[in-house]
Amino acid sequence: MSFLRRWGKQFERSRVGRFLYQFSRDARLFLLATVIGGITFTGLQLFFNIYLRSRGFDLDFIGALNAIPSGAALLAGWRTPPPGGAP
Repeated sequence: MSFLRRWGKQFERSRVGRFLYQFSRDARLFLLATVIGGITFTGLQLFFNIYLRSRGFDLDFIGALNAIPSGAALLAGWRTPPPGGAP
């Protein structure tokens, strides 16, 4: 337990620690959950790509499959009006 306390004190004194401690506890937990979720999604995507490659799919198909979520987000955001109405 003393290792975690020492590491926590060193983190508080670092530049990143001082920046993050300006936020509320809820905001820090949200940022932590976002980072953990991103790492998890990246790991799952990596293993999914390896699985698709082992099943014999071409790299072009795997790349197109990976681009679908980004393309869908682009299309969904393109037609969404800004908050408060059209400019």
